[in-house]
Amino acid sequence: MKKEELNITWLYPDVLNLHGDRGNVMALKKVGEMLNLEVNIKRVDSYSQKIDFDNTDIILINPGEVKVISKIVDVLNKQKEELDKYVEDNKIILAIGTSGAILAKTVEYLDKTKINGLGYLDMEVIRKRYCIWKWCFIYIKRRWKHWNCRKSNTINWCKSKQRKSSWKSSLWNG
Repeated sequence: MKKEELNITWLYPDVLNLHGDRGNVMALKKVGEMLNLEVNIKRVDSYSQKIDFDNTDIILINPGEVKVISKIVDVLNKQKEELDKYVEDNKIILAIGTSGAILAKTVEYLDKTKINGLGYLDMEVIRKRYCIWKWCFIYIKRRWKHWNCRKSNTINWCKSKQRKSSWKSSLWNG
């Protein structure tokens, strides 16, 4: 009897490699195997490489530097119809960390330039820099007022800046 398949498309792993997130792929593969699924991982390494949305169950987008977001949005917009169908079919996009900005409506950089994201999430991403005494922090403020504090030594600072959520949910939910 043939195993059911789980097809994961891993977008631009050499560009979106901020944290060396190969572990997410390994974890998805392991869980799939534990569920007795045949897990197929297809890497999309080049911006010119077409994405096979029809044979994809999960799109994995690892975190990367914010400066590459505009290029990735441009590349994905070239296959926007296929991507729209993929989203309408309720298939999974697993966007981790900074790559979530790709799915936002807009992204504003530190120099105040704005780009359009893909618009799948009702979210505006604003990068800001704050300095308190000798510490400078760059965070991403999302439209719904969650604060993204990446370093553990900023926990107390983040606690005082929260609006609607607890500091724990902001740290762990990005």
